[in-house]
Amino acid sequence: MQINEHSPLALTVKQFCTQFSISRTTFYEEVKARRLEVRKIGHKSIVLTAEAQRWLASLPNSAAREQRARSPR
Repeated sequence: MQINEHSPLALTVKQFCTQFSISRTTFYEEVKARRLEVRKIGHKSIVLTAEAQRWLASLPNSAAREQRARSPR
């Protein structure tokens, strides 16, 4: 996700879930775990575009996931 002059400053929950191909359940799990910060406008939750980029950058890469899956227990 690149920010440019045409990018919105914030995304609704629906827009965020569509943009990142995640379910609303996953979205709210990320919020509850404090890995994603939301802002409120009345009853509506929004995610600032900068926060969306920070969240995306914080996700583990596939190499890290594969190494965890292979490590002996």
